[in-house]
Amino acid sequence: MRWFVVLLVACGSSSNPRDVPDDHRLHDLSSETSHAKYVRYGGKAVSLADVPVVADKLGLPVSGTADVMIDVTIPKTFGSPDYSKSSGSASITCTKCGVGDHKAKLAIDSGYFASVDFGQLTIDHLEATMTIVNGKLTSSWKLTSPDLEVQVALEAELALTFENSVVRGCIRFRPTALLRKRDPKMHDLLSLTGAARDDEGFDHITLAGTVDGLRRLAQLCDARPRRPS
Repeated sequence: MRWFVVLLVACGSSSNPRDVPDDHRLHDLSSETSHAKYVRYGGKAVSLADVPVVADKLGLPVSGTADVMIDVTIPKTFGSPDYSKSSGSASITCTKCGVGDHKAKLAIDSGYFASVDFGQLTIDHLEATMTIVNGKLTSSWKLTSPDLEVQVALEAELALTFENSVVRGCIRFRPTALLRKRDPKMHDLLSLTGAARDDEGFDHITLAGTVDGLRRLAQLCDARPRRPS
């Protein structure tokens, strides 16, 4: 799932990603020893377009700025990173952001279409957080938008290798009447995903499986964030 990889990849020593200067740049403070790998990034009011992993994984143009903080420690077992022992946290917060530019197409996994017109989504505020405690990952997304109501909750039991980690998650979303008026094609794209729909008109997509074999199921699910145990 693209957005999950965005958060984890974009997300130990004396370098503190919270103490970076306010210069609109993303600072890579990562380091590595024989015992662990320290993934640390920090930036204030960084242009999303200047964070390659975001645009690359989404496959769409992005606009706006974000505060980024990633501080994750991955211990090593027999010289190789052991994600099952990871710990740390990450957060990405943006205000007045956008996805799409009314020109770029979104590549999709479909036997019928290679890509679709995406349009543009306006995001007033997005706060994505991730916490890892003893290899147990929890993540939640809070998004405010005139175009789309979204709730995301994610849990993962990290394995020795990241690709084998077991994921359980829920995406709950509903396009707004304002989007229907402004961009009917975009509204239809978000309304006709085949997801399970609840009584409030929210569509649900359940995420299940390993990272390299993640399934997206049309099942009702609970998108309320949970505290790590």
